[in-house]
Amino acid sequence: MVIMWPNEDNSVTLSQRTAPRERMPTVDPNPPRWSNLSMTSTYLDGDLSKLAFAIPQTSKRLYMLFVQKRPSSSAVDERIQFHDRYGRGKLNLAKPVKDEEESVEIPEEGLTDMVLQPYQRSIIAHAIFCIVGFLITLPAGALVASIQKWGVALCVLYFLQCIFGAVIHRAVRAKRIGGVFHGTFGLMTIALSMYQVRLGYKYEWPATTGRGIIKPIENLWLMLVIVLPIMYGAGLLLLPRQFAQARSKISAFDADKIAMESLPLQATEDDDD
Repeated sequence: MVIMWPNEDNSVTLSQRTAPRERMPTVDPNPPRWSNLSMTSTYLDGDLSKLAFAIPQTSKRLYMLFVQKRPSSSAVDERIQFHDRYGRGKLNLAKPVKDEEESVEIPEEGLTDMVLQPYQRSIIAHAIFCIVGFLITLPAGALVASIQKWGVALCVLYFLQCIFGAVIHRAVRAKRIGGVFHGTFGLMTIALSMYQVRLGYKYEWPATTGRGIIKPIENLWLMLVIVLPIMYGAGLLLLPRQFAQARSKISAFDADKIAMESLPLQATEDDDD
């Protein structure tokens, strides 16, 4: 392959390289055809720059690769970035060169967006399978397995918890009392969930598979039983601050309400005077 880039000193670097598949191209010490920089057809003028090279070949299929960021130096073995765009075509250099004044037809297929490589398509397929498996299949399987005993109760409690939380969030005065019931429902849901997990790995798993209890699962369950109450107890220390903030909001709400209700009365008294 022939790689060219302009440098900061207005010079042009031409590097002939080779690469096996999707790897960094390295300098080819003995290419099948040597190319030379065409100084007569090369000029640098910002976005209108043109790079040209000459190679002893009359007909050749070419792949044109384009990189927005040029290498950091003019060395022929300088590291280059992965191409951003590419195009392909076939040149017939045996035809006579047209005059510059003649119009040149520009093909519709020029530089196009980079087509995904096979390994990139594999990554996308892998991501799709992971999304379907972990976000759809796995939760559905867990729901089907847990619905045998406490699953219905857990689902009902969960939806009640969501509905109740949305209601008390809108009612300013109901936040304090409703928050207590909301927290109670939450604790019940968590406790029943932990109990359901224990029933699953300790009783239903051995009865269904004929195997023993999975020790890492039991250790993880014990750790959660200990850690979750500690974290919840630490969160209870913030309740006084939350109640104080709620009281200040209610007081501000009542003050604004009284002021708004008294405005018409004050206006009437002023008119009477």
